[in-house]
Amino acid sequence: MIFFNCKKFCLLLLTLVSAELSAINLQIKNPEFINDKVYVDISWENSWNYNDTKPPYNYDAVWVFMKYKNSDGIWGHLCISSDSTLHYLSYNSMKISTVDDEMGVFVKRRSGEGTNNFRLGLSFCSTFAQDIYELQVFGIEMVYIPEEAFYVGDGESNNHLHKWPAGGPYYVDSELPIELGEVNNSMQTTGNDLLSGQIGENYPKGFNAFYAMKYEINQWQYTDFLNTLTFEQQLSRVSNNPESPKSSSAYVPDNSFHFRNNIVIKQSGDENLSKPAVYEVRNNSFPFYDGKHRSANFLSWYDVLAYLDWSGLRPMTELEFEKICRGPKVPVPLEFAWGTPFHISAIDPILDATIYEHVSQTGTITAGILSHGYDSPQGPLRNGFSSFLAQNRVQAAASYYGVMEMSGNVWEVAVGLRSDALQFIGSHGNGILSNTGNTTQSDWPVEKGGYIYRGGGWNSGVLPGFRDASVSDRFYDNWNLSGRRNTSGGRGVRSAH
Repeated sequence: MIFFNCKKFCLLLLTLVSAELSAINLQIKNPEFINDKVYVDISWENSWNYNDTKPPYNYDAVWVFMKYKNSDGIWGHLCISSDSTLHYLSYNSMKISTVDDEMGVFVKRRSGEGTNNFRLGLSFCSTFAQDIYELQVFGIEMVYIPEEAFYVGDGESNNHLHKWPAGGPYYVDSELPIELGEVNNSMQTTGNDLLSGQIGENYPKGFNAFYAMKYEINQWQYTDFLNTLTFEQQLSRVSNNPESPKSSSAYVPDNSFHFRNNIVIKQSGDENLSKPAVYEVRNNSFPFYDGKHRSANFLSWYDVLAYLDWSGLRPMTELEFEKICRGPKVPVPLEFAWGTPFHISAIDPILDATIYEHVSQTGTITAGILSHGYDSPQGPLRNGFSSFLAQNRVQAAASYYGVMEMSGNVWEVAVGLRSDALQFIGSHGNGILSNTGNTTQSDWPVEKGGYIYRGGGWNSGVLPGFRDASVSDRFYDNWNLSGRRNTSGGRGVRSAH
């Protein structure tokens, strides 16, 4: 994320206030405003495009979007033109993909793999706001999940999905409606909370192409989000009052164990003055070791929805969760996101709380590293920690498509399959939250029965017959938790159509 100071409706040269990483290896810096375009340098490592060459026939990209502050100090979403010819790229090796709702753009490499480093110029849409005094440019690393059929359910995990009445994995080969319950060829669960009704045609089932966040929302990204909210909105998105003293945690009482969450108040807010707090990710004892690249924990379902609405993304469904993990492969009983049922526990952090944080344990050709259990660090690890020096998917603990930490670290929250969730049609966030900081998307399920926890967290157990970090495990399918947990976070997706 970067800041610009703007004067005279951004007609003067933009001045950089700060330029820092907003994800594990994504950098956005050196902004300029020239001839009605915002220019920035963007770079990120470990990029690929195998869309036409080899499995999994996909690519990674960065979702770029902008926010602006008006003269009243309120932040809004700045639309970016859907006409790709109006934008600029310094190298033909990169490509811009625009979106119809003009919430942002995707930028990807055209082929091959390696580090991307280029200059991007973005044009506003024709209806952009004129009252602009400050701009921020944000980027989120994403992975393209191609259109293809896939399976859900593995035949053994707790409360797994299956085909009724024959049993076995359910094959999703289109976006046509799916019957739930106990009718021929329907989808059902082995749990006590049986499914009923119909998954409608517009509910995202995972067959169509979409983009998924490469990493879980990290603490730096969530802090950037908090710092664009009003005081009233912040009240809903943190546990502790924004008026709390400087250096107070956003989530836990003073002198309490933080569970590796270092989001704190940099400048206290003032409700009487409608002045929001300013947050930062900071270790007060060792400022260099701030842990800003760790996955954000203490996020409720409502926190995740607000972040995704704000960023122009949407929540994933639990069917999409399984596709992200497994791809088109036939399910392996009790498998983790890297495709095997074997794991090595992440126990001993190295370079803890830095951008290079990883663990002393290493994956093998059959077992990925899993952040879980009671011997692990008591909190989440860095985004992508398991890929350090990895040579293949299993060693990196990556999903079939290259998405990280789909098993363990922090729980993922997804739109479920109960009746409270079936109205979901996959609308994207519009960048606008309510006055109280909640999502404004009417089809997004906000009732307790509308979402489900998947993928396990840093304290999940791996026992015979119980492993809630496995791909198909739905142990908490009827768990109606509405608050924040030190093990819960999330990520978003965006439909590719």
